[in-house]
Amino acid sequence: MRSPLPLCALATLLSLSWVSPPQALGLPPKKNPPPHTRFEKLSFQKNSKRCKRNYRIQIDTLRVLEAPPALKPLVEAQLQNWLRWALEAETSASSSPEVWAQEELQRYEAVDCEEYKEAGQTPWERTLAVKHFFEDERWLTLSFEFVAFEGGAHESRQKQFVTWEKETQTPLSLAALSPEPTPLLELAETEFRNTQKLKPEDAFEANGYWFDNGQFRLSEQFALCECGLLLYYNPYEVAAYAVGAIEVFIPMAKLKTLSKLPLPSSKPAVKAFDYCPYMPPPPPKPAPKKAPPAAKK
Repeated sequence: MRSPLPLCALATLLSLSWVSPPQALGLPPKKNPPPHTRFEKLSFQKNSKRCKRNYRIQIDTLRVLEAPPALKPLVEAQLQNWLRWALEAETSASSSPEVWAQEELQRYEAVDCEEYKEAGQTPWERTLAVKHFFEDERWLTLSFEFVAFEGGAHESRQKQFVTWEKETQTPLSLAALSPEPTPLLELAETEFRNTQKLKPEDAFEANGYWFDNGQFRLSEQFALCECGLLLYYNPYEVAAYAVGAIEVFIPMAKLKTLSKLPLPSSKPAVKAFDYCPYMPPPPPKPAPKKAPPAAKK
């Protein structure tokens, strides 16, 4: 006859049954992913009082409501830096974008108000827009677009991005994404040529592109998103204004061959695109079938 299980051993087994498996095996507990951020959209417009409708500044920005504690001040500082730069408010004693916008209007009113009025030109205006571009459990990407018309033949446009790894609060760099630079450079050049319909043997300069010594380079503006890697070349950066902004996408499947980082998930909390730009749009949903009319009696 088997001897009954000692009470001490039974107590140990019962206690282990209430502990999660990693802890029972002496392993460190699994870390919970950093929480998703939450923003409030803020929009306001400032119009010139002196020049009536000639001068206008429109700002669409974000206020951080919720974020990992160590990441929140970094995001707030980035938002401030973008708006300060666009409103030329580096020397302002205020920390309010509304005050910066008013100060910028006053600077231009003092110089150009009557000139614009007499010339009958298109109104002077600036539009600043911050967007929650992409986010999943690990990554957060914000974008900032600056559009201004201050006379001349056309408006000017600039777009900037920043991607943070939320757990380490580290802004993503291309060097961290792909430690070996050559494969990423070659892949990006191939995608750039495909986007611009250039053959591998076509020289950049002969086709109107401004790369130093004819050598392709990566853009300083890039974003990680559900599609892969977006490289963004602003107007005038590598081509004439008429070409517009150039977007180059490194598809996720190809990016995975270059990077050892955990790349974005396929089900992000905030998507940058309804569908990836290098893929065909999803087929339209079929229209619901109408019920046949009831037979007349």
